[in-house]
Amino acid sequence: MFKLPELVWELDCEPLGYPGLTVTMVLNPPIDADDASASRDASARDAEWDGPFYRQLARIMKAVTIPGEWTDDGQELTVALGDGRAVWDLEHDRGFDPQVLQWALRQYAAQRNERLQAESKN
Repeated sequence: MFKLPELVWELDCEPLGYPGLTVTMVLNPPIDADDASASRDASARDAEWDGPFYRQLARIMKAVTIPGEWTDDGQELTVALGDGRAVWDLEHDRGFDPQVLQWALRQYAAQRNERLQAESKN
């Protein structure tokens, strides 16, 4: 068994009006090993967050980092997006703009090959 190094891209959301807010994305995400519905319990399969869309976002998006000036305690906050539930929870958080995730996904699709080549040279 082996595991290739994870190639990541820190996307700054300044073009959306959120300077310093970053979305960390994996340029070489692994295949979702838990994609078979039979491997999840019935309550998870019925949950909105357990659909293929949120699972795919969780494979690509590793974290969102929110600058301290936008948090209650003034400390930078990194929200890990390890599964579809975490992505869904962030997207539906009252203080978060859900368009950030959609925009980041579009940027990922448009720039992935270029970023992957740049990261693989480092």
